[in-house]
Amino acid sequence: MMKLFITDHADPSVGMFEQYWVVECPFEKSNADDEIFKLFKEDIGKIYGDFCDGKMTMQYDFEIEAENKALGEVINEELQERDKSIHRSGDDF
Repeated sequence: MMKLFITDHADPSVGMFEQYWVVECPFEKSNADDEIFKLFKEDIGKIYGDFCDGKMTMQYDFEIEAENKALGEVINEELQERDKSIHRSGDDF
């Protein structure tokens, strides 16, 4: 089942800490279009917004997976470049 993750970022400097909620969606990604995703997120945001003390963000599980994949690819590229540079500098000896 697809999920929508909600984060209340609050303000820890004044003793209000982040809160998280997970909402199970009544649809699957394969059975919905962008408009349904948008409307569902807006409606859930109206409900949970009243319980948030700070900035609220919402992401579907597939959005989080895509971000993590992209971040992982960037990190892998940077590590490969670092390894190449280490090997090149080792050639000087």
